[in-house]
Amino acid sequence: MAALQRRIREFREAIETEITLLECVATRQNDLRKHLVERNWPELDRVIKDLERVSGEVAQIEERRVSLAHAIVAHDPAAQQPGIRAILRRAGSEERAALNDAYRRLKIAVLQVQAGARGIKSYATEAIDTTREVLHELFPTDTDGQYARDGVKQRGAQRALILDQTL
Repeated sequence: MAALQRRIREFREAIETEITLLECVATRQNDLRKHLVERNWPELDRVIKDLERVSGEVAQIEERRVSLAHAIVAHDPAAQQPGIRAILRRAGSEERAALNDAYRRLKIAVLQVQAGARGIKSYATEAIDTTREVLHELFPTDTDGQYARDGVKQRGAQRALILDQTL
């Protein structure tokens, strides 16, 4: 029973760590949006690299949390999947309340990151479409290429790509 309680405590700690990391992602998303609007490319690159680092940490802690969930419900014949309900059934009343609260805050943090990603994607898509329309109106016969970040014209239809990885 002590091993189970230890795993449940580690599970809650993993959730708390993930919440902290997701809040960091949300903050970096705000920075990214600000630098994107200001067209501050050096700072935008720095923020993107930082986001990549933090997202790697999120993936690691998520993997740890999932493995702990599997370990917690491994010996529970009633649990078919290691969901939060199965874990809550195995926790004591005090730990259950703390887990429930942590899980609720994790869901909120995920929603905030998703909303931030959608906002950035929407802004970038609109900016690209507007720029393309303006260039088409200014140069209707020039359809051979687009310009790279360094100002060199490139052939072919290269489009900006924003990946939206849902947590």
